[in-house]
Amino acid sequence: MLNSRENRTMTICIAGMHRTGTSMVARLLNLCGLYLGPEERIMPPNEGNPAGYWQNQDMDQLTEDILAHFAGDWDFLLPRMPRGWETKPDMAPFRERAQQLIQIIGERKRLAVATPRQWGWKDPRSSLTLPFWKSVLPDLKVVVCLRNPVETARSLGRQVSSTNAFSYNLWLRYYQRILADTNPGDRLITHYDMYFVNPQGELQRVLHWLGWSVPEDRLDAACHSVSTSHRKHRLTEAELNEARVPLEVAEAYAAICAAGGEALQEALDQGLVPPLKLEKTIGSQLPESDTTTPESKIKAQAAFERANDLIERNQLGEALKAMQEAVSLHPFHAQTQNDLAVLYLTSGDKEQALAHLSLARQLDPENTDAAKNLAENYLELGRTEDALQTFLDIVERHPQDIEALFSLGTACASLGMEEQAKKLFSRILEMETGHAGAEGGLAATKSPPSSG
Repeated sequence: MLNSRENRTMTICIAGMHRTGTSMVARLLNLCGLYLGPEERIMPPNEGNPAGYWQNQDMDQLTEDILAHFAGDWDFLLPRMPRGWETKPDMAPFRERAQQLIQIIGERKRLAVATPRQWGWKDPRSSLTLPFWKSVLPDLKVVVCLRNPVETARSLGRQVSSTNAFSYNLWLRYYQRILADTNPGDRLITHYDMYFVNPQGELQRVLHWLGWSVPEDRLDAACHSVSTSHRKHRLTEAELNEARVPLEVAEAYAAICAAGGEALQEALDQGLVPPLKLEKTIGSQLPESDTTTPESKIKAQAAFERANDLIERNQLGEALKAMQEAVSLHPFHAQTQNDLAVLYLTSGDKEQALAHLSLARQLDPENTDAAKNLAENYLELGRTEDALQTFLDIVERHPQDIEALFSLGTACASLGMEEQAKKLFSRILEMETGHAGAEGGLAATKSPPSSG
């Protein structure tokens, strides 16, 4: 029997990035008494997840429709919601659907069991719509499933065509949304690896947070359902250290792990759960603070204007020298860094261009021109995944930028990510009917490969 110290109307959402153990945790809680909905509405197992998804298809569909309402999807087309979106008038039909669905689940729950117990649902995409669900279910508690981003990327890559850059970007965005949209008291971080290090201990930690008391035999039976077959993508510490994980992702993972409980910290310290190394990218670095004097800024502006005048007269060699002078006088000026990079590109020096474009983007993340130049430079250097990551960032900041969407679609197609490319080209055609590049890209992704 379940005994909750908390309000019995509490509802539980099992969230987290795809391929982080959400299905496993949902099943464990289900075996401990969590009602997931009518059996006929639970998504059946398939090759992608033979142990079962344990997802309520009606809840899934509602979340999917909300994302579509904002022209978004579960992957790189993450929607940008305006502040307070969840309570705006256009969400009324979705709230009505949610309330009807909640009522149906509640009625079926009362028929299914003799004693009252909480209900909940599992859906990674709910990570992107938590403000809506919190507005409908004020007592919502979120169990956040966490997994090493490298293993997550490997697992996702086996399920859908994707690259590490795509997976790392998605991993980061999901957890940024979860942390921004929940309060620490309403969420619990549970790490995938802990169910293989100490399954009883980790499950008991989750149950204690929920205020549940579960008999030992039931707890043991639930843990027995976790088999090594779930652990398909275990990486060694050496493999993790060799992975090129973006610093922002590695730092986020370390910070989230810090909230994952004492047992996780001990497992990390003992190497039972391999940590990720935090290594800053070696390259052009700026001083920690801008110490440029007003006099130097004036001189830098004069050199910048002189360089642009020389560009107008097609004296590119002299323009390069003048722009170098401007950067040396005021290295914290993003536009000057970008323009110097363009001159380096013109002279054929792609490595120098890369260094200055990276600095320009670091100084002004909203500078779309610098970001696009950086992405194109990555492509010329054969660093397609880095280009993909940069285009992803641009599209997230500027979802209506057709040029960036097309470049991202082209990069996806070149990396074999055909489904993602199709989505992007289709999105462009929704925005601009007859876009020749998107039509050609869409036709190419639909065409069978040449036998030659």
